[in-house]
Amino acid sequence: MLYDFDHVFPRYTLYDPQVPVWCVTPGPGLYTHRFFDTPPISPSGRYLALTRMPYEDHRPVPGDRAQIVVIDLLDGREYVAAETRGWEHQLGANINWGEDDGQLIYNDMDPASYAAYAVCLDWRSGRARRLDHGVYHVSPDGRWGVAGNLAAMQKTQFGYGVPVPEERVPQNTIDTQDDGVYLVDIRTGSSRLVLSLQEIYARTHSARECSFYRQGLCYVFHTKWSPDGSRIMFSTRWVPLRLAEAFNTNGGDLRFCIYTCRPDGSDLSVAIDETQWVKGGHHTNWLPDGSGLTMNLDIELDGLRFCRASLAGRHVEKLFGGEIPGSGHPSLHPGGKILITDTYAYEPMAYGDGTVPIRVIDMEGGRELPPALRIRVAHPYNGVGAFLRVDPHPVWDRTGRYCILNGHPDDANRRVYIADMARYL
Repeated sequence: MLYDFDHVFPRYTLYDPQVPVWCVTPGPGLYTHRFFDTPPISPSGRYLALTRMPYEDHRPVPGDRAQIVVIDLLDGREYVAAETRGWEHQLGANINWGEDDGQLIYNDMDPASYAAYAVCLDWRSGRARRLDHGVYHVSPDGRWGVAGNLAAMQKTQFGYGVPVPEERVPQNTIDTQDDGVYLVDIRTGSSRLVLSLQEIYARTHSARECSFYRQGLCYVFHTKWSPDGSRIMFSTRWVPLRLAEAFNTNGGDLRFCIYTCRPDGSDLSVAIDETQWVKGGHHTNWLPDGSGLTMNLDIELDGLRFCRASLAGRHVEKLFGGEIPGSGHPSLHPGGKILITDTYAYEPMAYGDGTVPIRVIDMEGGRELPPALRIRVAHPYNGVGAFLRVDPHPVWDRTGRYCILNGHPDDANRRVYIADMARYL
């Protein structure tokens, strides 16, 4: 797709970006793309799908509506494709593109039953189908969705999943047999539980480990397809029963674990276990070739580093031998040449004034390059709760040339930007 962004969208020029950057949501509103692992641009490259939220000064009230917005990147036209009750401030409505430019998959919620479910929408015609289960991530070919219990994600961290009343969130344990990882057939709308929590722990943890983890609550959180669609990576989050009411705020006692498996639940293995993650870390993603995972991890207890994990065997190592610090939401260019990431406003690489860099790491040389740009993420309601923060979530488009990110350039609007990263490639 050939773009002429300069004739369609305004340039972002604050802090002298190293690359061309355009604001693709120049009108008023609170926009966000999905996450740092999913291209929000359609298969052909023409359209951009975003969530436009109604407010950012408090958590979503169950039943409140956000909008599913499609932007034509060739002429800048914006279409309100649908409304949804299935949104939170970090990932919006988990919008994914389907098999072609006309198909969007996003989450919604039934206000009568508080059931979370996904919608497959032909946004051009308005024809919509309700799927049997919610969707977190759609396979690269658009055929299959995967998810945990999206209504339960708020139990472990506000800002993700689908908002429902607290009393509707199940009290899951590692012996729960009717909740876990779900596979969704986008074409038929049917879904099935491919791995229950009980099966996950019984197949991957020792009897002694299971005895310990039975004294707490446990949920599936992130679920992500590999780049070729052959495997699924997912995480579990656990907290002791004595801290169940503080699941969202008690980071020190949380236990996270990352697994990989085939789409039918077979070949299940632990990639990053609880003893590794408890050192400190965040944001796991797939390597472009699907051979392993990346994440930030305090592997040697001397600060976060960019790390690589095998798909099985619980083996983790630093990506770089030097002292390049980890931060934010790291992902590798599809060709493996560079790594990009943002930072949290509180991390050492941030500028301390509410702005953060989009960092660029040369994988071959093992050195940090000048940041691609600097963007504001602070806004008036940051102090209400971390779930309202604005993360850039820089993500590659399907061609590997453009980076899409969030920002908050003023006190009234969240915006989405596209950066041309050709200089680094």
